Amino acid sequence: MSALSLARRQPLIGREVELARLRAAQRSGARTLLVTGDAGIGKTMLCEHALAEMEADGALVLRGSGVPGGDVPFGVVLRAADSAPVGPSGAGHRDR
Repeated sequence: MSALSLARRQPLIGREVELARLRAAQRSGARTLLVTGDAGIGKTMLCEHALAEMEADGALVLRGSGVPGGDVPFGVVLRAADSAPVGPSGAGHRDR
């Protein structure tokens, strides 16, 4: 399910301040954002809503996540790069 469809299906409640901070960071030209916090406080939903807005505004959004129990070095970055769209010339595709 895309971030946009998730954001349309589930309302974001009580995170207006945090969402405004993410919007402001994007408008300022930030290219990377780090969202941290304890497990279960809604980081994923907050990010999905912010990313859906950014995508709707034409931003290229790459997604990567860690794996439970550890990961290979730069594994999150590799998965984010793999989420890049592949252009007609093959740009964005990374051979393994």
